[in-house]
Amino acid sequence: MTATIILTTTPDQHTAYIRGFSVSMALGCLLLGSWLCPITRVWWDTVDQAVFFALNGSVAAPSAWSQLWALMNVRIMDLVPLLFLLPFMLIPDLIINRHQRMQAGMQLLMILIVMLVVRTVLDQVTEILAWRGKSPSLTLQPAHLLSSMYPGLPLKDSSSHSFPGDHSGVLMIVASFLLLKSCNRWSVLAACVSSLFIAPRLIAGAHWLSDILVGGVFIASVSMAFGFYMPWPRQWADGLAKRILQHPLTPGWMR
Repeated sequence: MTATIILTTTPDQHTAYIRGFSVSMALGCLLLGSWLCPITRVWWDTVDQAVFFALNGSVAAPSAWSQLWALMNVRIMDLVPLLFLLPFMLIPDLIINRHQRMQAGMQLLMILIVMLVVRTVLDQVTEILAWRGKSPSLTLQPAHLLSSMYPGLPLKDSSSHSFPGDHSGVLMIVASFLLLKSCNRWSVLAACVSSLFIAPRLIAGAHWLSDILVGGVFIASVSMAFGFYMPWPRQWADGLAKRILQHPLTPGWMR
């Protein structure tokens, strides 16, 4: 049995997409605006410092706990979330209908392509307007550097340009996508897994909380607004999925 690709939307779906686009854009812009506004920036700075001292203070001395987070901050570990999240996409009917997996995969790919554009533009803007700043591990004292504690590990616990948290943005996109596809216990679990893999950079001090909640959420929300709710990426994904599924070399388990 092959998948059925639906290329049209109903009036109710169209209205829902418009609403979703508006909410996503509003969320990203409001958070970024609150971070840039001097009045509310004081609140962000206070919370940033409190979160850093609380989390980074937990790895003040060598221990099994600090070793765990040192390993979690090794750069190759950035690929591990993919291994954990991929089954949520591939296992039939866990979150995505077995006959819609190809379409969902292509749609997520389109969103990630949009994310690359959003990230590139935001990187240029932050560079021009000097929004970039040093990570808390290079700014505040006391800072407990895992790289000094475990010099043999090629880990990341500092950054001279910590904003935005683009790694967290990718995880938020995947989690949001799965939740929007089907809000069940498995998609909630996928969101929890994504949150878990956002934590290492915060604990090590490579990112401020605002890098994640402002920069990461901005990247994710704008990418979802244009990649998920706008019709063109969705139509391109549907068309690409249809071509792949109709190709004679496509294995049966993908249909």
